[in-house]
Amino acid sequence: MKGDSRIRGAFNWSISLNYRISALNILKMRVLEQVPKASSEFEEAKKSMKARPLKEYVELAVMYEAFLNSVYSLFENISHFVRLVYPSKNLAWGFSKQKKKFLNNKDLDETYSEILKKTKWYDEINRARAEIAHFLFGLVTISDSSGLGYLIPNPQNRRAGTPERIKINSIEQHVKQTLTNVNQFLKEFADHFLKIIDQNSRTTFVCISSSDTVMGARSYSLKEYLNGGHGVCEHGWQNCSEIDFCRAKKS
Repeated sequence: MKGDSRIRGAFNWSISLNYRISALNILKMRVLEQVPKASSEFEEAKKSMKARPLKEYVELAVMYEAFLNSVYSLFENISHFVRLVYPSKNLAWGFSKQKKKFLNNKDLDETYSEILKKTKWYDEINRARAEIAHFLFGLVTISDSSGLGYLIPNPQNRRAGTPERIKINSIEQHVKQTLTNVNQFLKEFADHFLKIIDQNSRTTFVCISSSDTVMGARSYSLKEYLNGGHGVCEHGWQNCSEIDFCRAKKS
């Protein structure tokens, strides 16, 4: 069996989740690098007393939006995984819809429901992301106390729960805290679902490829991977350049 039978395309989902986590970390660093650039540009504009395009300001707003979208994309992927793990529970696509169902019916998975109870921070991010994506772009603001913030003074989204205004006092602190929250969620999520999925089932990973050809692959069980195992070399990869000294057991 190639992977837990409930999780169709387990390899592709694992790659997608890994890339989305990496993207979130990259965007966090990009936002933090952009904050001082935008601050300096603000100060120079104030001194010159001249209206001019604020390039760094716009780039910060764009990167911050990308960061919020990256959080959303990661959690949408997570919701697809949960839906595949629980095929009989008739779960909706989408993290927010799933969260509502788990919180309203803890018998679905009491432990996961408790984990989801601690994700109010995600709801705030999703409201901001939805407004930016579908309605109004926000403004980068500046104050002496908190530095650069973000403001949407009059959100146009009419969904229930949308606040009268969306305000982030400090982009820098919000990005840092968000990543801390995401990492805490991922740890609790992984600790829980590792007990649920089949750790002995195997899925195949490409270990060597050229631009257009797969040259080597090995299959792992989750238990092997977590314990530092080398997996099993798959049949048929005769052109693999690592075949003579690969530490994967020959199948």
